[in-house]
Amino acid sequence: MSNIYYKKDEEKLLIAIFDKYISENGHQLVALDAYQLSSLDPELFKTIPRITKELTKDIQNSDARYFGSLKIKKFISGEGRTSPYHFHLTKTGFAEAHRLKSPTLFFCKEHWKFLFGSLLSFTTVLTGIIRYIQC
Repeated sequence: MSNIYYKKDEEKLLIAIFDKYISENGHQLVALDAYQLSSLDPELFKTIPRITKELTKDIQNSDARYFGSLKIKKFISGEGRTSPYHFHLTKTGFAEAHRLKSPTLFFCKEHWKFLFGSLLSFTTVLTGIIRYIQC
């Protein structure tokens, strides 16, 4: 088993967790604490071939570094109430996964006031230039 850690694989795993949550609960944050996922779920690793190959050898050690890193960054939380392999997505993890999955949409949603102000300023300047030219 390789001990190499890949940040892109961690990001893909976080997106897979996000996608699984979204498919069942939508974009509502209300169910974050109640919705438990298993770190042994092979569905989470389908987008990451490197981890999938390692899972067949040793499922507990191969994913430990990825889930451990996500826990340290507070993107996922806990060992769950039912099993040490269960966890749930946190608000921080939800936001980060949303940002990773669709950065443009996330930027627009987070900075809409800036974009609206810039568009309004641009329109005002353009209108002033057109009126100046017509005079």
